[in-house]
Amino acid sequence: MLREQAATQPLAHRRRLRGVGGSTATVSATARPCTRPMRDPGTDAVRDLLRLTLQNTIGVPVPFGSIMSHEPDPAVLYPDVAAHGSLAAALQAAAAEQGVSLSLAVTPSDPLRHATITSVVPHRHSSYIAAWHHERKWTFWGSSNDRLMICGKTPDMRALPEVIRGWAEGAGLDEIKQAATFDLLTGRFEVPDNNPADVIASEWQWLLKSACEADWPQYQALIESALAEPKLRGLYPFTSHWALSFSTTPDYPFSPSFVSIDSPWGTGDYTIRERWNGPALHHVTTAAEAIAIAVGRIPADLLQISPENPAQDS
Repeated sequence: MLREQAATQPLAHRRRLRGVGGSTATVSATARPCTRPMRDPGTDAVRDLLRLTLQNTIGVPVPFGSIMSHEPDPAVLYPDVAAHGSLAAALQAAAAEQGVSLSLAVTPSDPLRHATITSVVPHRHSSYIAAWHHERKWTFWGSSNDRLMICGKTPDMRALPEVIRGWAEGAGLDEIKQAATFDLLTGRFEVPDNNPADVIASEWQWLLKSACEADWPQYQALIESALAEPKLRGLYPFTSHWALSFSTTPDYPFSPSFVSIDSPWGTGDYTIRERWNGPALHHVTTAAEAIAIAVGRIPADLLQISPENPAQDS
């Protein structure tokens, strides 16, 4: 399940993107950068997702106030941006004051709250700056081969130009992090050639980072236990509604589900299902027990073709 911070993305940029824990959905915004599952400051994103989905379905624009009322006028919340006519122009002006030149595109459907970034690196795309709707703040989203690489929020627009320039000009993720004054990296590393083995390793790295930051010990224990198991480490991890599952391929559609593990909040048991919305098959008290059951449920054919156990030529 995608849990998003805040953003509007034009319909031209709709892609299948990976969300928290690798969950996927064809939506208009990418995964939220905040890995804390307890709170999603994403009412803006939820409303925008509903609005854009309806707009795409009926084929006509849906006003911003039609899904949720009491939304402040963006010109009131962002008067400095309104003075420049668009977020793209305001960012360019802020960049010019820092001696930085930026190439940004205005989003016609929401010019005061959205601007698109173009990178010279071909696999970096779906990159944009989006302003929040009820709080003065901006979120930077940057994807590489349809996987979110950088995502962070700041209340200071002056903090964005250097980050935008680094991403657009092909700077490395560590270099971009050093230039940023706010938390930005998702934990994934870029895989320019999109080879499955490295994509899977990158996803595990991100999932582990998000688990460590989630303030949810049971969930963190589950991810750590899964990563420590070689037969699972070679599979692509993804979540739906925070339930952990695995696939032999990092690309959608995933291989058929053989296990889905829910972590308890506070006291309680781990719940094992065949798929996230299926009936409960087992309840166990520890992450290690849950992972042992998951390993026992791996179909033989998946073990043969997983990256940890590549199929042998006959």
